[in-house]
Amino acid sequence: MITKELHTQIQNLDTKYWDRRVSFAFDKINTYKKLANKSPFIIDLYTSYLQLIEIFLLNTLSLLKLSWVIVFIKNHELRDLVKKTFYKDYSKKRFDRELISNLINNLVLGKKGTVRLKDRKGKLSSYSMFLQEVITDYLADYDLLNAFKHGYRVQGSGENSISITPTGSTKSFILSEFTASIVYLSKEKQTIYEMSVAFNYERIYLKSQYLINMLENMKEIESAIYGKRPITTLNHFIITDKAKIRSSFGVSRWKTPKYEIN
Repeated sequence: MITKELHTQIQNLDTKYWDRRVSFAFDKINTYKKLANKSPFIIDLYTSYLQLIEIFLLNTLSLLKLSWVIVFIKNHELRDLVKKTFYKDYSKKRFDRELISNLINNLVLGKKGTVRLKDRKGKLSSYSMFLQEVITDYLADYDLLNAFKHGYRVQGSGENSISITPTGSTKSFILSEFTASIVYLSKEKQTIYEMSVAFNYERIYLKSQYLINMLENMKEIESAIYGKRPITTLNHFIITDKAKIRSSFGVSRWKTPKYEIN
């Protein structure tokens, strides 16, 4: 049963704020030519994206567990709960696809039989793919979000690429290309590392919009269930240029040891 506290929590989600924030950063990245001008907006877009994932996960878990106090759990507790809830086997990075499909159907698309939806199977596949991708990003980059929150050095950068040079050759071959990257510091045991994340900022913006859309639909579905009324308005993403979306896939991460702490 959805309590009054949980209902209030879900309905107070301010998706318009996050839409303005990521759209502003995205527009600035596209507007500016110089990297020095782009850099703060690259950081703002990616950290806003990570915060959106956190908001989505906290509120989704609250509805799954029917417990509004989940929003008060600590960061490491949230990560553990995400791993236990969304994965069949986290050590093998194997998602619980059945749970994710049920979640998308019930909280984003609207339960079958209550909402008539064209190409439900295609939309389910698309939303499930993006949800798995954002969960992976969150668990991989939560330390970047902490570095940003705590005022550690975080630096946005421009285009980046991953290449290899075969043994005995002087020619390099590009494996992946990215339109933006971020460098930050992170501590593991007694070593300070310089962490690098390279990504396509266009896809980060798209995934942010997916999250906002899912949160908006979640609000409408939760409101209908709580108020015992029919679901009125749901909006869904439709991907038209699938080739372009596939080409923007991928995030590359690497780390370099910088300091040893005695």
